[in-house]
Amino acid sequence: MDRIDALRAFAEVGSVGSFSAAARRLGLSKALVSRQVAQLEEELGVRLLSRTTRRVAFTGPGAAFHARARALVDAYEEAAAEARAQQLEPRGPIKVSLPLAFGLRHLAGAILDFVARHPSVEMLVELNDRFVDLVEEGFDLGIRVGHLADSSLIARRLGEVRRIVCAAPAYVIAAGRPEKPEELADHRCLHYGPIGSVQRWRFRRGGAEIQVAIRPAFRANNSDLLVRAACEGLGVVQMPTFIVGPQVSDGSLVPLLEAFEEPPLPVHLLLPPGRVNAAARALADVVADACLRDLRGSEPARRQQA
Repeated sequence: MDRIDALRAFAEVGSVGSFSAAARRLGLSKALVSRQVAQLEEELGVRLLSRTTRRVAFTGPGAAFHARARALVDAYEEAAAEARAQQLEPRGPIKVSLPLAFGLRHLAGAILDFVARHPSVEMLVELNDRFVDLVEEGFDLGIRVGHLADSSLIARRLGEVRRIVCAAPAYVIAAGRPEKPEELADHRCLHYGPIGSVQRWRFRRGGAEIQVAIRPAFRANNSDLLVRAACEGLGVVQMPTFIVGPQVSDGSLVPLLEAFEEPPLPVHLLLPPGRVNAAARALADVVADACLRDLRGSEPARRQQA
C-alpha cells in the first residue's frame, strides 16, 4: 500500500463526504479510492469511516485522524511542489536590494552570471545604502551589512566585516601615527556621508563604545572617491574592510588604531516572510556562495603596528 495515496484518498473522502466525489476529484475510480481507504483502516486497525448506502461519516477516531491526514497530505504536496520547482528553469521578476559598494564589489559578477544563465528571469537590482523595507517595497531578496532589528524577515548570516581606520604610508610619515582615537582631532579626516550626517567615528575602548567628533577635511557620499583620496595621502579614512581590503593588503594604505576597532558587523541575506518564489530562492543560493567566498578573500591580514 502506498501510504501517501491512501492518506490522500481518505483525506479527500472525508473532505467531500463521498467516495464518488472524491474519486472524481482525484481522477481515480471509486473502487480504487474505496480500496485505498480500506487498506488504511486495516493497517491502522481502526475504522475511520462509517459507510451506508446514502452517506459516509467519520467515526470518532476517524474525525481526529482526518485533521492529521489532511495536514500531512497538504505538507507533502507543498514539499513535492517545491522540490519540482527546484528543477525548473527560474523565471519571472526578481527585485533585489544591495548596499552600493558591497553589491558592486562582491555580488555584481554572481548576479550578472545568474542573469546570463537564466534568460527567463527579469532582474531588477537597486544599489543603495538607504534602509530598505523589503516587505513594504516588494523586494524578493536583500543584503544588509550591520546589526538587524527584530523582524519577520528570513535572515541567513553570511559572515562579518570589520571597519578600520587607515591612511597612506606617506601621510603617516608626514602627520604621524595617532595612538588613540582622540588624536584624530589633529588629523585630516576623510568622512563618508552626505551633508548633515553625523561627523563622529566610533571606536571601542575596554569593552565600551566611544564616539570621537571629527572635522572632515574632505567629505563625500562615495567610498571609492574617499579611498582614492586616502591613497593619495590626503588624510585618514574609516572604511569597512570589504572596501579597503585590497589597498591594505598591497600596502597602499596602512591600518591605524587597530586596538580600538569596533566589533565586526554581521552581513545577512534577507528574504521576505512566506513562500519565496523559486527564482529568488535560486538567486539567494548563488548570492550566498559568492558573498561567503569574497568576504574571506577581501579580509586583509592584521599588521603589527610599528
